[in-house]
Amino acid sequence: MKSAEKDRKLTFKEWLEHIWYYYKWQILILGLIAVFIIVATVQLFSKSEPDVGIMVVGKTALTAEGTEDFKEVCYSIMSDYNGDGEKNVNYLELTVSDEDEANAAQYNFDQTALQRFNTEVTSGNSIIYLVNEAYYERLKEFGVLSKLSDVLPASAIPSETVDEYGVYLRELELHFAEGFRRLPGNLIVCLRRSPEEDTITYGRTMEYWRANQLFFRNMFEYKHPTEE
Repeated sequence: MKSAEKDRKLTFKEWLEHIWYYYKWQILILGLIAVFIIVATVQLFSKSEPDVGIMVVGKTALTAEGTEDFKEVCYSIMSDYNGDGEKNVNYLELTVSDEDEANAAQYNFDQTALQRFNTEVTSGNSIIYLVNEAYYERLKEFGVLSKLSDVLPASAIPSETVDEYGVYLRELELHFAEGFRRLPGNLIVCLRRSPEEDTITYGRTMEYWRANQLFFRNMFEYKHPTEE
């Protein structure tokens, strides 16, 4: 009788119950791994490459709403430079104190922010910088900035500039735009050198840099609508 029971073939339901009873933890773990791989693959292929990269460093912290307003203004003055069907801004914000900003050489840098800043300069997506005076001085020490006269027409450069590399945000009409108006006016707007001129190989293409240059020019030529 027992031999007959052993020889009886299991039904499909019984077979599933048998497998689940002995291997349920292995099945659960494999299932979680499969879900992770599927989600990661979908995100990888659906992720849009940035058209421009902007890094903001200063005594500021945009809310989620403020960040969206900032990006909406960016979208309004930019094109789909990389032709992927989407406008995409890579926005990085590092909130730091402006204490002792007047003397950049003695500035007490926040080490976490400084490390992230250095990483972005050496290998990140950011080409356009809006930074406080202390971090602006660091960018000049790195030797990575473009001269305004090399990337902008003379008509787009404000009469008041910090020096040949940067302009205070308050000098641009863009500072009146929603999102941008929430940023301190004393942030300095500047552009990174092209990869062909840069001493640091940071992995960006000339096409990506040219897109940022076009957007940088649009920032300077922006005219804020006048209220009637």
